[in-house]
Amino acid sequence: MGPGSFWQRLSSVFRPDDPLRGGDAPVALRPTDGDGGGRSLWWPRSRSATQLTEVSQRVVALAEALQAHFERQDAHAAQLTRSLDRVGTVLEQLAETQRAQGECLRAIAAQTEANSRGAAGLAEAVQRIPDALKAQADAVRTVAQQIEISQESSTQLLHSVHSFGRAVDALGTAGQVQVEALHRLHGAQREQHTALTELVQTQGRRFLLVLTIGAVLTLGALAALVIAVFTQFR
Repeated sequence: MGPGSFWQRLSSVFRPDDPLRGGDAPVALRPTDGDGGGRSLWWPRSRSATQLTEVSQRVVALAEALQAHFERQDAHAAQLTRSLDRVGTVLEQLAETQRAQGECLRAIAAQTEANSRGAAGLAEAVQRIPDALKAQADAVRTVAQQIEISQESSTQLLHSVHSFGRAVDALGTAGQVQVEALHRLHGAQREQHTALTELVQTQGRRFLLVLTIGAVLTLGALAALVIAVFTQFR
């Protein structure tokens, strides 16, 4: 049974006896003595009825005021409940957004790490190129020397072989430059990976902070709801 129906019934108990509302006027009380004999009160009937009517009117007014108060308390509790529902919905959406963002950052970090490993392997492979080119240049020089010893008259061929050796040397130098460029690229990717790791850590701290704030807000709202309910039934 709600507070409104209780106080309406309480007020209806007094209203039928109100002569101003068409009810019957209260009768004079007849207390009895110890021997069971009745005796009438000394004050007049009209005065007793008027006082009882005033008391009943005051009780009815008090009941109506209490009914209005409880209705306001019910409306406040309903509004607080709706506010808590909205806070819960917002926190769920925020948690889902943070979860999706965390998955995206983890995917980016995994891709960056894979790219870093690929670049490191490529840099190692390119780094071995100058040694191979140098070995080839040494072999060409050896061949050139053998040709120079055995065929001193083949000057043009010797110059061609020397030109080829210089071209191989230039290619080795270019390979070294490429190795250095790849080293710099690898360093840049390492810095990018470090920055991404810091970003993931920052997002994690922000997510924990948002969860903490949401928990505090939820606890505060629950405390307010408990206080409102306690005040209503007090």
